[in-house]
Amino acid sequence: MKIINSSQKVFYVLFFVFSIIFLTVASTNSYYQEGFSKSGNRFSSTVWNPGVVRITEVLYNPAGTDAGKEGIKIYNAGGQAVNLSGYALDVSGVSSPYLFGDVSINPGKIIIIHKNSGTDSANQKYWPTTGLMPNDSGSIALYKGLPKNSSNIIDFVQYGSGGGKGEAHASGAGIWAAGEYVPIISTEGSSMALKNKNNDTNKVGNWKEQTMPTGF
Repeated sequence: MKIINSSQKVFYVLFFVFSIIFLTVASTNSYYQEGFSKSGNRFSSTVWNPGVVRITEVLYNPAGTDAGKEGIKIYNAGGQAVNLSGYALDVSGVSSPYLFGDVSINPGKIIIIHKNSGTDSANQKYWPTTGLMPNDSGSIALYKGLPKNSSNIIDFVQYGSGGGKGEAHASGAGIWAAGEYVPIISTEGSSMALKNKNNDTNKVGNWKEQTMPTGF
């Protein structure tokens, strides 16, 4: 009968432990390489880290006249500042997208894009366009650059009905199910907002009607 001394026992124990660690790490890496985010949501491998910079609130039907009151909030859910130079925000009712200049959004911070004229600041940007977002159905798409396509889209939401501008790009990228939409708000002056800024923006059930929007 072969007797195993204490040194050999230690070797076998360490070998077993490191084998378990190696297999766990390999399995985890494989999981992410197959197209899953750390939050467990599946995404297309062609999309740059969707959900880090995200759309969190849209005021498309302000109280009274819509002109000059509409707005969109974007949020940095990541751990590092993101330079938005070249990013494009494309919305229904407006022919050309809003193009971000050389501006950074810090972790946990929000930038509001106002659809009217004004003086830009660090977290307030102005888009003097004449087009209005529809009150019955529309969409908002955020691209990391142009051209607008499935490789560049990083966030998307639509309301009222499916088939909105940018839906084909979002569904092609695997971040939105074609035909899905958030119900329209029931009260003029309310906004469409995420229930939690860290929720997955691309799931209809994570959106709510915000009856007292602020910042717009």
